[in-house]
Amino acid sequence: MRYTSLLAVLAICTPLHALSATEVPTQRIQVPSIDPSAPLKEDDGGGISVPGAATNPYGAAQPSSTPDNADGPLPEIHYGTKDLPAPVAAMRQKIIDAALTGNPEALRPVMALSKTPPHLATQESDDKIDTLRAESGDEDGLEILAILADVLDAGWVVEDKGTPKETYVWPYFADIPPSRLTPRQMVEVYRVMTAGDFAEIAATGSYLFYKVEIGADGTWKDFSMPELPEDQPLPQ
Repeated sequence: MRYTSLLAVLAICTPLHALSATEVPTQRIQVPSIDPSAPLKEDDGGGISVPGAATNPYGAAQPSSTPDNADGPLPEIHYGTKDLPAPVAAMRQKIIDAALTGNPEALRPVMALSKTPPHLATQESDDKIDTLRAESGDEDGLEILAILADVLDAGWVVEDKGTPKETYVWPYFADIPPSRLTPRQMVEVYRVMTAGDFAEIAATGSYLFYKVEIGADGTWKDFSMPELPEDQPLPQ
């Protein structure tokens, strides 16, 4: 009887032992280490990818070509004041100094230095300072002063150089197709605007944020957001 019981126990335990001895093959996945000091890798064209319809928060695909300079030579980018004509550098500094006071009224005498006051918006009030306050996200006009100072702190380009229309434009990326901006330049972009602002620019291919224009004679021409061309639909 005891012998029969022992055989029964062995019959039960043998499959369990065999199962426990079966090894499940495993595979180790090697994750490559990332060197934080390594330089940013840009695409073959030296630019940054612009989101298309699948990833764009506005849901619109990038146009087949960006306005003005999708494939042509890019404008020369300048920083600081070394290459600015003296009247342009002087006006730029006056605008910055006034903006940093935190009082929009400080810009009134600066605007008065130009024979024609700068263009500020598509629909302006009778008073230029009231227009600035209306453009600001806060009722005191401080946000618009900050944007003005940040724009003028960016790099700049020259338009119509050597002609009577010669104009100095801030920021430089107002004149560069969004698809051709490098990652390092995108850092400069995000110092001036938000990712949401740039998403609209990428979707339309047109610069739609604030820019400053100063004529070669020091005339303050413009501080406004360009309008989308009439023949170009808004992103859906």
